[in-house]
Amino acid sequence: MQTKKIKECAVTIILPTLNEEDTINALATELLKQNYYIIVSDDGSIDNTKKIVERLAVQNKNIIFFDHTIHNEKGIAKSIIDATKFAKTEKIIVMDADFQHPTEKISNLIFALDNVELAVCCRIKNENWGIIRELISFGGNFIAHIVFFLRNTADCSDSVSGFFGFRKSILQKIDEKRIIGNGFKILIDILKQLPRNTPIIQIPYIFINRKNGNSKFNISQIFLFLRSLFS
Repeated sequence: MQTKKIKECAVTIILPTLNEEDTINALATELLKQNYYIIVSDDGSIDNTKKIVERLAVQNKNIIFFDHTIHNEKGIAKSIIDATKFAKTEKIIVMDADFQHPTEKISNLIFALDNVELAVCCRIKNENWGIIRELISFGGNFIAHIVFFLRNTADCSDSVSGFFGFRKSILQKIDEKRIIGNGFKILIDILKQLPRNTPIIQIPYIFINRKNGNSKFNISQIFLFLRSLFS
C-alpha cells in the first residue's frame, strides 16, 4: 500500500542552489527517504555543493546534479525552468535548499496538484525576519498584486513565494522569453503569464529562519524583481 501511494504521488523536487554545502546533504537525504525524484539545479556554486550531490547520486539514482551555468547563463529563475526539462514526472515542486521551507508541506502541494496546475505555499508568518525585511516582502507583494490586477493576470496572497508546485502542462502556457533569468522569483514569471481565472490552491506555512549559510537576498534582487514583474 505504501509503494502504491508513493507511485500515485510521484513528484520531482527542484532545489535551486548557490553555495548550499551546509544544508544540501541533510535536505536531499531527507527527501530521498520519501522516494521523490530530486534535481539540484545549481547556479554556479564554488563550494562543495556539487561534490555532495554527486556523492549522493552514486548512492541513489533518484537525484541528479544539473549544472545550469554549463548550459545557460546564470540565473535562478531560468535554471528552474531548464531543470524541468529533465523531470520524469508531471508534478514538480520548487523549494529552497536551506530548510526555510518546511518539508512536511510537500505532501499538501502534491495532493493539491491532483486538482489544479499550480499550488503555492504562502507565508502567513516569517520567523523573526525583522521590520526591514518584513516591509520589503510586504511591499513586493503589494506591488505585484496591483500589477496583476491591472493586467488581469493570475495572483495569490504570496506571489513572491519560492515554495510552490506545478504540473508540467502549465509550461505550455509560459513564454520563456518573458522569464528574467537572473531573477530569483520564478513564481512571478509564471503568474504574470496566466489568466486571472487560473485556479490556484494556496497552502499556508511559517517561513523559518535560515540555520546555516548566507541569504542570497540583496538590493540587486529588488531591481530584478521589478524588472521581471513589469516585463
